[in-house]
Amino acid sequence: MTSLSPFSLRLGTSSFGGYHAEGWHPTLAVQLVGPAPAGAWLEWTVARPDGGLWFTRRAPIAELGAGETADIDLRPEQDSGDLDVEGSIGFTLRLVSELEGVDDLLHDASVRVVALPGAHRFAVDPERMPPWGFVALDAVDEPDAPRLCATVVVAGEAEAWEFEAHLFHDGRRIAQADSPDTRYAFTANDGTVVGRELALRFDAVRGWNDLQASGWGAGWHLLDAHDGHYEVKLLREGAVVQVIAFGVVRGRVVATGLAASDLEMAEVYARRSAVEAGPGPEPEPQQAPEPASEAGGAVDVVSLRAFFDRAERLLLTWETDLLEAAPPFELAQVLAAEAVLAERPGYAVLRDAASAIPDGHPVELAGEPTTIGGLRRRVEALFAAAEARITGAEEGADEVLAPYRALLSGDKLRVFDEHPADAFLYTTTDRRVIETPEEIAEAEFWYFEGPLDLPSTATVDGVRIDVTVQGWRVLGWQFAPDHSIVDQFETQGHGAGAPRSAYRHTP
Repeated sequence: MTSLSPFSLRLGTSSFGGYHAEGWHPTLAVQLVGPAPAGAWLEWTVARPDGGLWFTRRAPIAELGAGETADIDLRPEQDSGDLDVEGSIGFTLRLVSELEGVDDLLHDASVRVVALPGAHRFAVDPERMPPWGFVALDAVDEPDAPRLCATVVVAGEAEAWEFEAHLFHDGRRIAQADSPDTRYAFTANDGTVVGRELALRFDAVRGWNDLQASGWGAGWHLLDAHDGHYEVKLLREGAVVQVIAFGVVRGRVVATGLAASDLEMAEVYARRSAVEAGPGPEPEPQQAPEPASEAGGAVDVVSLRAFFDRAERLLLTWETDLLEAAPPFELAQVLAAEAVLAERPGYAVLRDAASAIPDGHPVELAGEPTTIGGLRRRVEALFAAAEARITGAEEGADEVLAPYRALLSGDKLRVFDEHPADAFLYTTTDRRVIETPEEIAEAEFWYFEGPLDLPSTATVDGVRIDVTVQGWRVLGWQFAPDHSIVDQFETQGHGAGAPRSAYRHTP
C-alpha cells in the first residue's frame, strides 16, 4: 500500500500576487513511498475555513515499486483564488487509480493559518510547526561510518548561519556540528521566511567505524563504544534555544520516541525538542488499541499502546517488502533489512514491558482484526526475514569476491576485504581503473577517491563565518611483490574531484 514517507509532509502558504500578496493559498510538499499502482493520481482536497470546498488538485503519480519514492509539490490552480482571512483549513490526501480500482486515504488533517503583522500577510501558525527534533545515523551516505545527524525546527526569520549546535555526552561537551544547513524554509504568503528546518551534521561523531583498521577516522567519537546520555544543544547568540536528548545503550541509539526508516539516512529517531522558551503544542493524539483485555482484566494501557504503535509501524512499513521480495537483493534492500534489525533492541524493550498482556487481546491493524499474539508472531517473522536477507546477501557477495581473494594474500588481502571490489572503484597510477582479479592482484598501487568537506571561511554582510566547502580525498597503498604494504598515503584538496597528479605517488 502506498504511504507517506515519515516526517516528509510540509505545508506552507503562497500567493498568486507573488511578493505583492493580497491573500493566500496553501502549498504542499510530500514524499510518497511505493508500491503505487499504474495510472494513479494523488488527490489533494482542501476546505475553506467555513467548511466549504475550496479546491481539489490532482497530480499524476508514476507507477512505483515497493520502497520506490516520488516527491510531490502541489499548489492550487490560479482560478481557485486567494483568501484574505485567517482560519483553519481541513485537507485530505488520497491515492486514486481507476485502472486498478484503488481509492486510498493517505492523510486527513487540518492546519491553522494566521495573520502576520502587515497588510495581507499570512502563514501557517508558527505555533503549529513540527515540535519534534530528529536524530539519525546517516547509514545510507556512509554505511561504514555513519555520522550523527540531527534536524530541528526553529521559528522566526533567523538565518541558518546564526545558529550553532553542540553535542554533550553525560554532561560533557564532546563535539560541535558543522555549520547548519536549511533543509526546508517555512515561508509566509509574501515569500518571507517564518521558520526553518535546520540540518545538523556532527562529522566527528559516528555510529560505528568499520574502516578503523585502515586508518580512517582517528579521533572520531564512536557511539557504539560510548553508552550514556546525549544532548544536542542548539544555540543562537549564545543562548540555548532547543535541546534534543537521546540515549545510547549497548552501543545502539535508544528510540524513546517515534522511530522510522528514512530513505535518505536509513534510520531516524524522533524526540520531542525541549525549547528553552517554553513547551510547544502537544502533538496530535494517536489512535490507540482498546484498553480492555478479552478476559475482562485490567490492561496496562501505556505499555499496550507503546507496543502496538511500534509493532504497527514495523509491519505496515516493512512486512510486504521483507516477506515477498525474492533474491538477489540490491544494496538498498540489504540496508532496509539492517534498518529493521536495528529496531530489534527497542522493540524488545516494549515487547517485554507488555508481556503481561494476553496473546488473545484483540486489536485492529490497518482495518483488519487481529490479536496481540498475532502481532508478536508477525514481528518476529519480520526480524527472521531480515536476518535471512542479510545472510543471503553476504553469501552472494562471498561468491562474487572469491576469485579476487584467491589471488591475494597478506596485507593486500586485508585491505581488499576492507574495500571489496563490488563496493569500491579500484584505480592505480594515473587514475587507471582496474577491475579484473588479475589486474587488482598485479597492481603495485591502489587508490580510492571520495568526497570531503573542508573547513573554510566566508564573509556575509560583513560578518566572518565558518563554512565547509566541497573537497576530495584520495587514500592509497603501495604493495611489494609479496603483497605486504610498502607505504600508505593520503592527499586532499578543494574541488569536485582529484587531479591526475593525486594518483602519482612519490615516496
